[in-house]
Amino acid sequence: NYFQRTLGNIDSSPAVGQDGSVYYSTKDVSTGVGQLYAHEPNGKQKWVTPFDSPLRGPPALDGNGIIYVLEDAGLLHAVATIHGD
Repeated sequence: NYFQRTLGNIDSSPAVGQDGSVYYSTKDVSTGVGQLYAHEPNGKQKWVTPFDSPLRGPPALDGNGIIYVLEDAGLLHAVATIHGD
């Protein structure tokens, strides 16, 4: 198990992709940023994507490999599961 401590608070459920990858969002009240994390099924980190404000709610996945996250600033982002951008 390679899961490690993350920056910020996780206040929602993770999402699990068709390949078993785990995605979750964080919010860091002290810095005002959010991050979207992606991990392999064994916990090894695949990538992290930063955002300008905290992320709210769980990430949502569609069947085409896109993750949707809602930023505290009111923006909805679509992020590719392959690279995190």
